[in-house]
Amino acid sequence: GHGVPAALLVNRVHTEFEELARSHTSPGKLLTALNNFIIRDFEGTNMYLSAFCGLIDMKKHELTFTNCGHPAQYLYVKNGSRIRLLTSQDALLGVMPAEGHGETQVPLGDNDRIVLFTDGAIEAKNAAAEEFGQERVENYILEQHGLEPERFNAGFIKELTEFAPDGFNDDVFLMTIQMK
Repeated sequence: GHGVPAALLVNRVHTEFEELARSHTSPGKLLTALNNFIIRDFEGTNMYLSAFCGLIDMKKHELTFTNCGHPAQYLYVKNGSRIRLLTSQDALLGVMPAEGHGETQVPLGDNDRIVLFTDGAIEAKNAAAEEFGQERVENYILEQHGLEPERFNAGFIKELTEFAPDGFNDDVFLMTIQMK
């Protein structure tokens, strides 16, 4: 949702997430605990959230992630110049109690790039009500992967803004993590 009530609920969920992160080192366990919190504390509000949570193990060069109803995020694999989708394994948070959320491990190589964003990026609409969509995100990643992360992000936001010059209907957040 949008507006002040939604912002207040999300702020409470964010606070709980930070608290849970102190005691849960696994993305699946963390999102399971957050899901149970939402169901318990927000019963009757029809509050549902998508979430992507990841943990990078620098020693193993591995990303462990859990995706609950969030759009697929991306791993740009430098060796082979290809994209790997980091897709959803579970339902939205707050829909039903869960005993555990699934986790996926993916190897990370030197100069691989993890591209994370909110759904507002793919749902941005132009004057013809056409969404920016996953395909444009993928094309951007493949064409601009050589840019430094700051320039990559700035270029992505610029492309989104040019696509939807009247503004966005939802929040837009982008984070790029490049492995060294």
